[in-house]
Amino acid sequence: MGAVGLLAGCAPVTPPKPRPSHSPSAAPEVPATWDELANAITGTLARPGDDAYDSARLVQNPRFDDAKPLGVLTAASSEDVAIGLAFAAAKAVPLALRSGGHSYTGWSSGGADGTDMPPALVIDTRGMTD
Repeated sequence: MGAVGLLAGCAPVTPPKPRPSHSPSAAPEVPATWDELANAITGTLARPGDDAYDSARLVQNPRFDDAKPLGVLTAASSEDVAIGLAFAAAKAVPLALRSGGHSYTGWSSGGADGTDMPPALVIDTRGMTD
């Protein structure tokens, strides 16, 4: 293949069209209590004593089945995530972020023994697809 053949592979490529940017909405109102947090989101919040808590707190690795997070916010939208983050920041609540639940080190468990992580609010985004 000559130089012409090599240069043919260098034909200009049309750049992809820019994706519409997501304009951030106004900062979410910060819930004052755990109950207000539960009512402010479209997902769910499981707290100790709730029926859903024992299953919501578990991650893939059974090594961390002893985790007792302060709550597990199962986010249904980016707004749920923003509300959870704002609540944790305002109340100085430790955070654990979970997207797959496969954390080998247990950091997404929300405070399991052996992780050196305090009990935390887990924000679980596993069900989000957008």
